[in-house]
Amino acid sequence: MTAKLLSSPFSQVEKKVLEEKFTSLASKYPDRKSLAMPLLYLCQEVQGFISQEGIDFVSEKTGLSSAHILELVTFYTMFHLKPVGKYHIQVCRTASCYFCGGKKLIDWVKKFVGKDQLERTDDGLFSWELVECIGSCGTAPAVLINDRLFECMDEVKLESLLTRIKKEQPDLRLSNFTDSYSQDFSDLPFSEIIEE
Repeated sequence: MTAKLLSSPFSQVEKKVLEEKFTSLASKYPDRKSLAMPLLYLCQEVQGFISQEGIDFVSEKTGLSSAHILELVTFYTMFHLKPVGKYHIQVCRTASCYFCGGKKLIDWVKKFVGKDQLERTDDGLFSWELVECIGSCGTAPAVLINDRLFECMDEVKLESLLTRIKKEQPDLRLSNFTDSYSQDFSDLPFSEIIEE
């Protein structure tokens, strides 16, 4: 592999949890290769990013080469090769979002985080990146924070949301171990309905 991957060995507890989840998933995926994406999600949930050990674990369990697993990790924006902020902000840059106000959001997020893409704030709380379509063209512009989609955004809504996140520090991730979201921010809908 040509990419320099961070090394972060799994603890005994993490390894046990990953092995147990692998065993429960294996029966659902008759072709072991199909386990690559679910296992990558699990590795990232455990460590916060995909380490060399994560690549090796998924490779071993699926029978796919480490290079193939690395290709998956570097192709999809939901995987990270280094730690990102506790709240990772993904701003859609495709046409629907961009022309519905996304350009202003991009500029605002750059200023708010004050770091380059995929770099964490000094307190480790935030990071950001531009991504291709996140599948919410009808409610553009959209922003994904961890695993929660926020639609119909503008700078005022985003500032209010990030201020609240900084204060309350909710769990905005989907757990691949429990297949559920936390109840944090349950007052915010997972999708908005736009009425004309």
